[in-house]
Amino acid sequence: MGQFYWPKVGQNKWPLTRAENKRFASIKKLEIDYRAGAEDKSESRLPSLLSHEIDALRDAISEESLKLKGWTKTERGSIKDQNGKVVLRNGFVDALEKALSIGNG
Repeated sequence: MGQFYWPKVGQNKWPLTRAENKRFASIKKLEIDYRAGAEDKSESRLPSLLSHEIDALRDAISEESLKLKGWTKTERGSIKDQNGKVVLRNGFVDALEKALSIGNG
């Protein structure tokens, strides 16, 4: 009957080729703790920032600070200089805003 391969998540393709199946071989262990009260380890790994560090991050993307440098935020979360050259790539502003919002919980 042949070998059995699991399909990719979100695909209805069946069966998987051996090459596709080998991509999953890198997953050695996956632990999921469904117990009530299980600790979310991702939150415990977040660093604690000092207030002046948080202020520095906020200032880095503030309109006032960017304007002084001649830089602008784009709608895709990048920062460009006065010549239109990308200084900080897409998603930078969005990621920093998310990180800052975690601290304010």
